[in-house]
Amino acid sequence: MIYRLLASKVAAIVWGLLVITLLCLAWTKQPAIDTSMMSLLPESQQQPLVREASAQMGQRFAERLIILISGQDKQQLQQATQTIAERYQQIPEVDSVVWQIDDQQIEQSQHASDAYRYVLLTEKMRLALQNNTEAVAKRALSMIYSPMQMGGQNLKADPFGLSSAWRSAQSPLINIEMDEQGYLRLPGDNGFTNLLIIQLKGDAFSINVQQAVLSVFDELTTRFSEQDIELLPSGLLVHADAGARQAEKEISTIGLGSLAGILILMLWVFRRVRLVTVLLLPIVVGCAVATAVVMLVFERVHIVTFAFGAGLIGVAIDYALHFICERQRHQLVLPRIMPGLFLGLFSSVLAYAAIAMTPFPGLRQMAVFSAVGLIAAWLTVVIALPRLTQNDPLKELSAAKRLQQWQAACPALAKNNGFKYGLAILTIMAIAIIWTGKTEDDIRLLQTSPAHLLEQETRIQTRLGLNSSTQFLLIPCDQLEQCLQQEEAIRPWLSQLVDNGNLVQFSLLADRLPSLKRQESNAYLVETLYNAELKKLFTTLNLTDAAATQAMEMMQYGLANRLTAEQLPNNGLGGILSSQIIHTDHNGLATMVSLTASQPRQLAQQLSLKKHFPELVLVDQVEAISSLMADYRQQIMIWIALAYLLLFVILFSRYKLAAWRIIMPPMLASLFTLSILMLCLPGINLFHIMALILVLGIGLDMGIFLTETQQAANTWLAVTLSVITSLLAFGLLSLSQTPVLQHFGLTVFLGLAMIWILTTLLRQPSQGVE
Repeated sequence: MIYRLLASKVAAIVWGLLVITLLCLAWTKQPAIDTSMMSLLPESQQQPLVREASAQMGQRFAERLIILISGQDKQQLQQATQTIAERYQQIPEVDSVVWQIDDQQIEQSQHASDAYRYVLLTEKMRLALQNNTEAVAKRALSMIYSPMQMGGQNLKADPFGLSSAWRSAQSPLINIEMDEQGYLRLPGDNGFTNLLIIQLKGDAFSINVQQAVLSVFDELTTRFSEQDIELLPSGLLVHADAGARQAEKEISTIGLGSLAGILILMLWVFRRVRLVTVLLLPIVVGCAVATAVVMLVFERVHIVTFAFGAGLIGVAIDYALHFICERQRHQLVLPRIMPGLFLGLFSSVLAYAAIAMTPFPGLRQMAVFSAVGLIAAWLTVVIALPRLTQNDPLKELSAAKRLQQWQAACPALAKNNGFKYGLAILTIMAIAIIWTGKTEDDIRLLQTSPAHLLEQETRIQTRLGLNSSTQFLLIPCDQLEQCLQQEEAIRPWLSQLVDNGNLVQFSLLADRLPSLKRQESNAYLVETLYNAELKKLFTTLNLTDAAATQAMEMMQYGLANRLTAEQLPNNGLGGILSSQIIHTDHNGLATMVSLTASQPRQLAQQLSLKKHFPELVLVDQVEAISSLMADYRQQIMIWIALAYLLLFVILFSRYKLAAWRIIMPPMLASLFTLSILMLCLPGINLFHIMALILVLGIGLDMGIFLTETQQAANTWLAVTLSVITSLLAFGLLSLSQTPVLQHFGLTVFLGLAMIWILTTLLRQPSQGVE
């Protein structure tokens, strides 16, 4: 009854309408395409403040595109810079463009701290005031008489040169200068290099934003290359676009390559175009439905999902192959193969469901795509193929006969003691290699940008003087004042680490924004200086008592000023520098201390935070994600072992002692594959382990079908063709330049090849012959 219902015209119509409905709904939704490799990773389990700080650091890089414009002719370069800026200002995807600072902004930036001159003191000035105010007065006198004091300083407002001392001690946050017209430029270059900072309005991973912004860049690069003007971009947008282009290329290569290989193979085996067309129908429906479902379920679909899904072509044809091969021998097919079809689907979907249960968003999408695609292909086979082949004649397949003859010449070694002992020794060796082998849980493996882009990015960041380190200290506190006081307390300790060579540099917010407590202390020191040295200084300079009185009054009035975070001077650079203050809605705030370590991997040990400052948090974004990957790798290995145990129980309930023939090949193939990868690669990672789930699922398909049909010749042909198509799909996947896809492809390729070999060798001597 169930077979008649599945093969009925009503079932075909309902299934067809459902497929069309899903495709139409997906077409109207049009979700965003994600190209960020980081979105493949699980959500951070770190503290909210740590997550917010990491996000803020990444946001600085994500929201901006920096363009360096280099040439030999200054005037020509300025005209080009203005043209480029005006062109980008016309693009809807661009929020703002900064390329020139006007005179007023320059003046404000240079003298923004003057109003707080009496409370802003360098460490060197503080020590001098605490020890010897007379020496400070002598230094001020020498500065006043110095020929380098162009235009002189305002002796009433700042007779001791406190403002100039503060400004000269402030190291620049970014290596940018401004020429006489206010153009942003980089110093120390042969020729001239101007700078243009673009604030993006959209997401850097949006393909629409990438196309809109970078198409203009390509146009301008071509245009100005004729004038010997070079344009170099820097920003996440550039790397996201490179990743998207690479994934798009691989989707077409893997998908079309798999399809072409399948077509050639099927035509060679079946020698009928119509039959090959029927075989392709489940693939087309499976891929179309899978694409529609992931677009409906997920707001953002990762482009790697489609590249990985291209490998589905080699797997989705499996059910159709078993149906068609069996159809060449029998008129009524479904009752014969339905148990095997269903168990095969169940085992594969179970494998993908295990992947979907992991906390990796990108892998969830891949699992949903593959599971839905297989289910759709399976339904297409059981619903559509009986109707499409009902009038086909029975025909013996010559390929099945040749495979049968080859198997007759190939020894079946299931009962050969020498083979058993050899297999046992190989298994023990594989386990030993896995036990002692190396792992490589490094987030850097997800890097997809071409080498020349990474080198260019490093060069630009170095020239800009930006800190590209992913390590920083986080100082949690209830109020900003507490954070600033803590920064001032750790400054000597950090300076000592620099002197010892453990740190290259560090950056404290307190160096630009002293705590109110420190400003209060500074005010007292300055007042002491004025009371002790002002009249003597003005007498030496032959200035009147009235002038000294005015200077004293200005000091008394200015002592009340306090610099706060809201009053920090704006650098006018389009927010290129991220704030070091981290705010959250419910978890207080913190300040970030950026660090550049001489040996990043040893930084945690060198800092010894628990010993010196246990309240501080060292954040190492690379190490945190790499550790997370290692944890999940270990967990998934346990899950796989439990999956084998559960599946053996299920298979034993139907096949009894024959269940070992189904589960042994994928289990041994997984061990051998893992050991080979450990011997040939620097180490295995999470994605190699995840691929073993697919090896298990696909390998069980093979064993179940062979056991259900007593390893008939046509079933062997279907299994072999299925393995070849899967090897083709995942073999192409292993050539991918995207590491995640490469790891999946290589592991599944090796695993499936070994499953077929082991299944052939472990067969019963009398089997494989009808």
